[in-house]
Amino acid sequence: MNVHKSKKIIPTYKIITKLKILYLILLIVKHLHFEITIFPFVLKIFLTFAF
Repeated sequence: MNVHKSKKIIPTYKIITKLKILYLILLIVKHLHFEITIFPFVLKIFLTFAF
C-alpha cells in the first residue's frame, strides 16, 4: 500500500514540474511578443530624434 502511494506521488510531482516549465516558457514568449510589438515604435522614435 505504501509503495502504491509513493508511485502516485512521483507522476504528480512530474506533472507539476512540467506545468511550471510550460508557465515559464509562456512568460518568456509573452515577454518576447511584447518586445517585438513595441520595438518598431521605439525604433521609429529613436530614428525621428536621431535624424
